[in-house]
Amino acid sequence: MKDFTLSQQYAILGLDGIESLHSSFAKNAVIRGIFVARELEKILKMQQKIWIRIHFQKCFRKVWKESDITKRKMIRSWKKRSMRVLEKQVL
Repeated sequence: MKDFTLSQQYAILGLDGIESLHSSFAKNAVIRGIFVARELEKILKMQQKIWIRIHFQKCFRKVWKESDITKRKMIRSWKKRSMRVLEKQVL
């Protein structure tokens, strides 16, 4: 079965069996419901994009922090190795 959006589902259920040629209270209510469903879909998509951006930023900060820690460890070990080599050269 095909996946439909919220507004498409509402349209299928609400307009099924309603006479399409004449305006009626029921049809107007369904059309208003479809409009509201579309607006909700837009809001949900926007919220999803914001959540993805926030999640990406958190992951990026975590990776950046880990790389910074790794970089510091590498510098420390390089300094220690350099000091050992210098001490050996002096002795």
